[in-house]
Amino acid sequence: MFDMTYFCDRKLHAGLAWMGQFDWTDLTPASNREHRWRRATFSEEVPEFAKLAVAITRSFDGETYGLLYGLSKLHAVGPKVLRPTFNMCLALEQVDINLPFEDYAQPYEALIIAFPREWQEYACGKFGVEKAPELVTATYFKGGVLLHTWFTKHDSLCSVVANRPEFNSMEDALRIAYVPDKERGLWNKVAFEKPHFELSILVQRLALNFCLLATHVGTKEVGWLQPRERARHERMRERDPRRGMFMAGDIMQINFAQEIKLYNEVTVPRERRDGNESHILTKPHWRRGHWYNQAYGPHSLQRRRRFRRPAFVRPYGYDGPPLAIETDYNLLTRS
Repeated sequence: MFDMTYFCDRKLHAGLAWMGQFDWTDLTPASNREHRWRRATFSEEVPEFAKLAVAITRSFDGETYGLLYGLSKLHAVGPKVLRPTFNMCLALEQVDINLPFEDYAQPYEALIIAFPREWQEYACGKFGVEKAPELVTATYFKGGVLLHTWFTKHDSLCSVVANRPEFNSMEDALRIAYVPDKERGLWNKVAFEKPHFELSILVQRLALNFCLLATHVGTKEVGWLQPRERARHERMRERDPRRGMFMAGDIMQINFAQEIKLYNEVTVPRERRDGNESHILTKPHWRRGHWYNQAYGPHSLQRRRRFRRPAFVRPYGYDGPPLAIETDYNLLTRS
């Protein structure tokens, strides 16, 4: 269990919530696929309780600046967390985002996604790392999506899926944005080893897919993450309205508004006999899904977002779970 002190000191919560009412900065894509943040500006006088948070923005730039912007939006909308299951994570790992940036959407301007322990252990084994992300925060802004991947309370990684002219879709941004480029030296800018980098790309894919899916099917509130703390903060506000600022850090749990099936299962013959030889036709594997735009309306001039589910191909007689099966597979022959 976690609360908003996982991300920042409690003294900053009310100030960040005030800052999040404004688009107090924006992100400008610069050369070499880097980004520049505009210095913080506010259209109103800064209240006393927000001066500490605002002062911190004057002292930092780059990744920390982006972190503060994301946290301010998260506090402003009232922190929301989506807690997907292990199978949900495995299914959306197989989904490509073949949408232009203009068609991307989130149910909230900022959202927390908390990964289950079982998925973290699976990711550690898959990528050969000691620690997998616990949380990711997704903040939507006009130039793209700001993602912060949290491995521990004090260890996070900032990434931006940005709307650049060279990208035709969000899938391009995920696959191409940081491809090693000897001329530009981009790989040297990655301050961690390749397995961690590949894992961060997967986390970005999951975050964007969960945000899209929550927009597609709708969300519902299912209760406070820490109901006792929420009740205590309400009692504090009743005694002293000024102490209501502590409520800015209370996290609401959300879930999808309807029951959804995230992947199909396809059963196929396991082998074919040819005389004395037996040929294995397939082994368990995934077929990837994707987001796409469907034309409709008069003269097919309108577009609507559609989700094509991935499929787990299950040979006849295989009763195991679909969770640890790779997408790529080889055909095998035996005699």
